[in-house]
Amino acid sequence: MGVRVPRITINADFGDDSAFGELNALSIGYGLHQAWVLTAIFNATKFYGSHAMIEGLYNTHVTLTFFVSILVYAACLLFAGLTDQKFLRLYVSKRVLAVGAIICSIGTLCLLLPPSSSSLAIEIIAGFLTGIGSAILLIFWGTAFARCDASSIVLNTGVAITISVAVYCAALNFLPFPFAGIFVGIVPLLELAILYKYTPDPYNKRNELPIFKPLPVNHAKFIIRFGLPVFAFGIALGVMRQISVQYIIPSSDTSMQLAILLGAGFATVLVLLTIVALGGANKWNVYFRPLIPFIALTVLLIPVSVSGNTTFVDFLLVTGYLCFEALLWIFFGEISQRFRLSPVFVFGIGRGLLAVAILAASLLPAALVNWLNGTPFREEILLMVAMAVMVLAYALLPREREIEAIVIPCPLVRQVYNNIDQPAQNAQSAPSFIQTSATQNVEGTSVVVAALTSEASQPQPDQPASGAADTAVVSVATPNNTPTQTDTPQQSSDAPISDARRAMLGQQLSDDTSEQKRGRFRAKCETVANTYFLSRREPEVMFFLAKGHNSSYIQEKLFISEGTAKTHIRHIYRKLDVHTQQELMRLVESADFEE
Repeated sequence: MGVRVPRITINADFGDDSAFGELNALSIGYGLHQAWVLTAIFNATKFYGSHAMIEGLYNTHVTLTFFVSILVYAACLLFAGLTDQKFLRLYVSKRVLAVGAIICSIGTLCLLLPPSSSSLAIEIIAGFLTGIGSAILLIFWGTAFARCDASSIVLNTGVAITISVAVYCAALNFLPFPFAGIFVGIVPLLELAILYKYTPDPYNKRNELPIFKPLPVNHAKFIIRFGLPVFAFGIALGVMRQISVQYIIPSSDTSMQLAILLGAGFATVLVLLTIVALGGANKWNVYFRPLIPFIALTVLLIPVSVSGNTTFVDFLLVTGYLCFEALLWIFFGEISQRFRLSPVFVFGIGRGLLAVAILAASLLPAALVNWLNGTPFREEILLMVAMAVMVLAYALLPREREIEAIVIPCPLVRQVYNNIDQPAQNAQSAPSFIQTSATQNVEGTSVVVAALTSEASQPQPDQPASGAADTAVVSVATPNNTPTQTDTPQQSSDAPISDARRAMLGQQLSDDTSEQKRGRFRAKCETVANTYFLSRREPEVMFFLAKGHNSSYIQEKLFISEGTAKTHIRHIYRKLDVHTQQELMRLVESADFEE
């Protein structure tokens, strides 16, 4: 790509040597993506002169492009979520990213074509192209956010949602037709410039970095436990998004719009960061608990806003909508990075179900208008239903422990726990510790064997990026007459010592960089990471810590700031219940298993 995006990072902290979050270009890029959704999809009538297919309450409407686009968008996301590992090579390819941005831009610009007898076909084609393109872009945005730590996800999401409504307001008021439509049409290309930078290189170009596979998860249980509240939240979000974007914001004058949007954006970021400061960085329940009642209250204020001259009420409504938009994106990002689940799976299933619910929320009020026409409080009834759905969704929201129960336990966990429980004297010296572990394994009824597959030792160009060195766990029955090792110095010196043990003993790391040995050490780190539910970036940091490298080296290799590196290290020590790097090396060494 010929476009270079400058690396600008803003760190926020409270002076405890840990980053409160990194504000980077992800906030701008995702803000542009959300602005494109608000303009091209939800307000095509104003920006492109499209005709409303269905009209609902409070001047809300649905166009044919919106209907086709969101159907295709939801179908693509659900398909990607269900086939995340099967077609992973496509879902992480930068070429696919470029194609998605281009067809999304082409589909949007198709709406600028003058009305003719083929206008209906053009709208359908535009909806089809924008649906596919926006689904591809969203998968890449979800993957990019999932690579951030929890605080950075919150910070960048809050700023991004604020940027989205600011760009929407600017395009609505300051750009005349057709320049507003042209600007909206090239927004996906601007997203591409930022996403291209934040999409990592394929695994075969990242030789020095370990690649850890996502934690396995029971898909059926996860979809049921995760999908039901997401679908319910989507109905409430669809109602709030349409009323806020299509009615409240456009109905105000320009100066009032700017005041409301700037105030609401600032309030949204302040609320989210306050929750993080109170210790809610890694628990999404801490976000939902105070925000859901506030958002539900703003839903009940919608009839008051309709009466006019209610600037403060409009401010509360827009703030509630922005918090709701940010809350759901944070929820998906937190689940993906906290439990190291595949972001393609989480965002594909989550945002796909959310899109279906938003479409239902857009069509249902219009369908119920005639049915509720004879009642004196038809709008209030629909809003009460939306609030009830929101409360139900919060009641169904899974807790962290429930997600942990759905995640399939690592098959090597027992080996780690067995070695951790060994007497402390066995951990004092490397040879005696290795011999003790080997003797205990031989005397047992089974041995955990890490067998590297042939694909891992010789990676092929078309291999998925989820794992450069896959491990297979084999249970091997050990006969009673198997000879045990003798405690001779010669045999102890001949025993292979891993990089973690060499670093712990202050020895020089071996020069053997074969794929087999690197895969073996990576498998040890992955065993510990799966056992203690390390988040997405933490296994990479632990990998270098276990090799004996310091924080500065980790910053250079992983391209992270000093505060972020220290935050990851602190979280790793806390989760693994260790206090020094030597203890961490010993823990990784305890995951050693015979071949």
